[in-house]
Amino acid sequence: MLVGAVDGGGTKTKAVIGDDSCTILSEATAGCGNHQVCGVQQSVTNVGLALQTALAKLGKSERDVTYVHYSLAGADRPEDMDLLRDPLQNLGFARWGLTSDAWSSLRLGTDQGNGIGIVCGTGTNAVGRNAFGNEIQVGGFGYLLGDRAGGEALARCAFHTAVRSFEGREEKSLLTELLPLSFGKDNMMDLIQLALDEGWETVPASLAEIVHSAADQGDVVSISLLQNMGLELGNAAVAVFRKLGGWPAGVVVPVVLTGSIVQSGRNKDLLAKLESVVTQSIPNADLRIPTFSPVMGALMTACDSVGLNGLSPAWDRVSDILNKH
Repeated sequence: MLVGAVDGGGTKTKAVIGDDSCTILSEATAGCGNHQVCGVQQSVTNVGLALQTALAKLGKSERDVTYVHYSLAGADRPEDMDLLRDPLQNLGFARWGLTSDAWSSLRLGTDQGNGIGIVCGTGTNAVGRNAFGNEIQVGGFGYLLGDRAGGEALARCAFHTAVRSFEGREEKSLLTELLPLSFGKDNMMDLIQLALDEGWETVPASLAEIVHSAADQGDVVSISLLQNMGLELGNAAVAVFRKLGGWPAGVVVPVVLTGSIVQSGRNKDLLAKLESVVTQSIPNADLRIPTFSPVMGALMTACDSVGLNGLSPAWDRVSDILNKH
């Protein structure tokens, strides 16, 4: 038996093909898989390309796959499901399921899928499910509708703050040196002129990596930006917990953190602030960063859907990560 899984985000899409023990046999990547970022046609085209490339490596086709789970950023509302249903059906897989990436990420760090899932990649999302069957989503719809976390948000704040620092409206920051270099410019003035000449309205989410680098070098401004993001992520987790309306007394509350900002970045200032906010408001909270990539959550969900076992979640506890620093 073969099962497929797709993790589609605002920057890239990853597909894997697994066997009946949920072991990955093949994988492939393609471009944007979030229809809210690149449109339905392009996102589904990239999803199909990633799957077909992974299958081609095995000499297989969609007819050989028992089930596919699509874990797609932006698939948050019934209206999103309606937009995606027919295009995904046209990919040719007989049986498949669709959820947002946040739900699959929650499965990545829990045995039963009950807990709080916080995604912080290009964008952000927060979901939760308790043992009583209640499900909640908080955020996931961008800055205008309340989101202040994710790589895009961090990059935008970094650029904004670097301009203010250069002009003397904020304290000095290493960002004023590092950001121009990333665009091939010698200084902030040249970078500002480039932004004005080209009419920039946003900046690449990849600038978030520079914030992490500056923070690692002790830049106070960058550390503050990451602490603010930890605060936002913590507030989202607490909001989900409260809206769920209850949790069995004395039972651990898994808080699963996924996405590149937390899984790859693991910045101690961000994580410490996040942990502080969560543990003050959620009894028995257990903050976890999965050691598997997000697409594995989609694979676990696919295996669950056809009654397969064989892949157990694995994670690092945030408390252990912080104790190492």
